[in-house]
Amino acid sequence: MAKVLETDMDNEKKGWKSFESELNTLIKLDNPNIIRIYDFFNENNKFFLILEYCPNGSLEQEIAKNGKLSITKMRNLTSQLFSAISYSHGCNIAHRDIKPQNVLIDQFGRYKLADFGIAQVFDSQDSLCIILVVL
Repeated sequence: MAKVLETDMDNEKKGWKSFESELNTLIKLDNPNIIRIYDFFNENNKFFLILEYCPNGSLEQEIAKNGKLSITKMRNLTSQLFSAISYSHGCNIAHRDIKPQNVLIDQFGRYKLADFGIAQVFDSQDSLCIILVVL
């Protein structure tokens, strides 16, 4: 799967900042419930991230198609998202945009946290703990 961010010359710095943020975050993360990055490049004011393929769409699409999740699926989703969030927080990274559109489903039905474009990396665990308490 490819994520493409297209910018014009006026917004190139802003586009590069978001691309660089997501790229640097995904390179640091290796968890079965976080989307994997395989490659990246830019060409003609377009930034490309080559990501793990998730053919079953997003959690948002699953809910729209099937209605509310069963208890079993909800437990599975919660467990997998907790794994992804706990792992990323352990790496001093806060996702900051968790929503159904940013949870993808791979070919095995596993949930994958995606879209780290506005994620924030913290210098120490203490900074992240403060944010978690506020949330």
